[in-house]
Amino acid sequence: LLSGIGGMPASLVTMSIVSSSLTVLKDLSHTALDILNVPKNSIVSFPSLPDSMSYINISQNPLTSLGSV
Repeated sequence: LLSGIGGMPASLVTMSIVSSSLTVLKDLSHTALDILNVPKNSIVSFPSLPDSMSYINISQNPLTSLGSV
């Protein structure tokens, strides 16, 4: 069971966490993230993301709020 992640390096480009009961994503706006794939988790709010994003999959999460996506 993975409840939350944070402290990602600025060089992070791709993140994929699928069906892991993830509940929390910390602010990722400081990273070089281009691809975020986190479907089928338990994320209810979404952090700020970098402007460089080209692909986001947040399907099948019980989202109640979005940061600056």
